[in-house]
Amino acid sequence: MKTLLMISIFAIITTGITVQLPPASSDSGSLTELYTPSPDLTKISLSLSDTFKQTSSNSTKDLYLEFFDAKNNTMIKNASFFINVIKGDKILMHDLFYTKTGSMTIKFHPGNDMGKWTVNGSLDPILGGWMSQNDAVYVTVPAFTEGTYHVHFSVLALVYVNGIVDQRNPPTFDSWWSVDKKGNISKYDNSTTVSFVPSSNSVGIKDKPPLQQLQSGIKKPDIKCNQNFVLVIKKEGHWPACINSDTLSKLVLRGWTENPLNELLLKYGNQTQANLVFYEVMNEPKVREWSMKGWKYDSYSYASNSETQKFSATIYLSLPHNVGNHFECENGSYALVVLNLKPVEIEHNYTEVGCNIAQLTTNLDPELNRK
Repeated sequence: MKTLLMISIFAIITTGITVQLPPASSDSGSLTELYTPSPDLTKISLSLSDTFKQTSSNSTKDLYLEFFDAKNNTMIKNASFFINVIKGDKILMHDLFYTKTGSMTIKFHPGNDMGKWTVNGSLDPILGGWMSQNDAVYVTVPAFTEGTYHVHFSVLALVYVNGIVDQRNPPTFDSWWSVDKKGNISKYDNSTTVSFVPSSNSVGIKDKPPLQQLQSGIKKPDIKCNQNFVLVIKKEGHWPACINSDTLSKLVLRGWTENPLNELLLKYGNQTQANLVFYEVMNEPKVREWSMKGWKYDSYSYASNSETQKFSATIYLSLPHNVGNHFECENGSYALVVLNLKPVEIEHNYTEVGCNIAQLTTNLDPELNRK
């Protein structure tokens, strides 16, 4: 068993990671063998049974989950799903889980560190969800003490191990739970868990999953993503994916996709350090205070002083005008995050965030900045 500590900083304040992914790669690499169709949810009455159980008020609170087809009451296998645990306006946990059988028990143990949780389990090698051989994982999280909690589920894949469901309209479920002073947990009044009803709308090119665009002859750099999604290439298999802009830093941190700052940062540290720095840049407190979501990485510029041996870089981020709370920024918002490169660290006092005065087109060439 492997224990990882996942730290929830500002970028993880989402209701679920939204991803349009291709299927996982195989050794042969042919499109026919790689392609796994998305499950046809119009033929499934997808339902989720969620029940908390505990042997005593001070014991772990065990969340029993079952994904099943209500039409024939059979289990739906190979479920990958995100769980958010929310209290008030604070997200206490956000992570991805996987069950081969369609059922899972998550044993919650109360923790003391706000914004941190620990999962004791192994990682599914295809999509990276937490799992175990007996479909039971232990989670330590600062939750399920006295109060009311909202548990939000968002499905990533079903039926096939890499059978990604349409993430424009993913199946989601919500339930609310109350914990009393003695530590007893029960479903909150008027709480409901809603089954998914799929839609069948016609879509254009940019609405098609990246793999379908690739199969139709579109080159990888020309693949179109929906608004607020960005195109990335999966490191294993080199397949394209359209991901929510707020997801990029977390996938970089996990090593799922290439780090946009590799060219800069690998000169001053290893890949693990570089990935952590990119994650911290995208989650710089001043940036997230301006807007909790929607930030996109644009580019960077490099500066050096041979006399003082000081090396630095400025990272440029952008935010669309229709995202976040600053609708007064008609041309969107910008953020500048300055890095000291020896050692690599954020110069927090130099972070700058504000409204764009005019719609700018940034086309910075890092090589020019090095001259």
